[in-house]
Amino acid sequence: MFRSTEEKESKELLKQMAAERENVGAEFQALRAFLVEQEGRLLGRLEELSREVTQKQNENLAQLGGEITQLSKLSSQIKETACKPDLDFLQEFKNTLSRCSNVPAPKPSTVSSEMKNKVWNVSLKTFVLKGLLKKFKEDLCGELEKEEKVELTLDPDTANPRLILSLDLKSVRLGQRAQDLPSHPHRFDTNTRVLASCGFSSGRHHWEVEVGSQDGWAFGVARESVRRKGLTPFTPEEGVWALQLNSGQYWAVTSPERTLLSCGHLSRVRVALDLEVGAVSFYAVEDMRHLYTFRVNFHERVFPLFSVCSTGTYLRIWP
Repeated sequence: MFRSTEEKESKELLKQMAAERENVGAEFQALRAFLVEQEGRLLGRLEELSREVTQKQNENLAQLGGEITQLSKLSSQIKETACKPDLDFLQEFKNTLSRCSNVPAPKPSTVSSEMKNKVWNVSLKTFVLKGLLKKFKEDLCGELEKEEKVELTLDPDTANPRLILSLDLKSVRLGQRAQDLPSHPHRFDTNTRVLASCGFSSGRHHWEVEVGSQDGWAFGVARESVRRKGLTPFTPEEGVWALQLNSGQYWAVTSPERTLLSCGHLSRVRVALDLEVGAVSFYAVEDMRHLYTFRVNFHERVFPLFSVCSTGTYLRIWP
């Protein structure tokens, strides 16, 4: 009886998930169609304005060409008149001057204020569009991942003795000398690292880290069995997948060589851990720009990891 009920509930859940999958697909398809339509409208308006400007430019060039042709004819007539006898020259020159006075002086070609306003209006729409899309991405990511954000604290039992943790166990920095801490099997005794107090073996989770501006930090995830004793390398082979700031540059700690990241200054970074697909990704929180993704087959529980090896910097779990 119990198994029958459980199977029925499982079927209902699978049916519900299939329906939700269709709904999600339909909503995103409608969103894509809407964005394509709006893109076409805006690009069409830009193309229309481009044609208007080009047409006006061609009209000005044609007018200028006509005036140049007329002046060239008058110049030729003056040269011919100069070769005639004095009386004829004076009479012809007088007539030529009269014709010259009928040629309108060229006016500087300027873009009309109406055209400038049209272009300015499109530029304003583009500026507003950028702001709206940025807010849309932030809101969408926030809503989709609202249930996945985890509240982390640092585990003092894992912290290297040189690391100084804040009272709220949210931030870490490097002290000048080692503290007198009790021995613990989970403590990093050589590498200046500390783990979060909770680990993950399934699901999708994310957290954010505020980073110092100076060299000497790294953070990411580490498998539960990562070596805590002795000096160990910071590599995926050792069960560590992380981002670091070193020599003034940001790196993904890949192997055998690190991967240099082309990004501007970072102040806050999101770590997104997906244990279902096997990935840990890093994003710049300011604009949700993707920085790097490690593809990993997680065979055991993993923990958020933080490392500080310089007294001039820090890491802080946000908020």
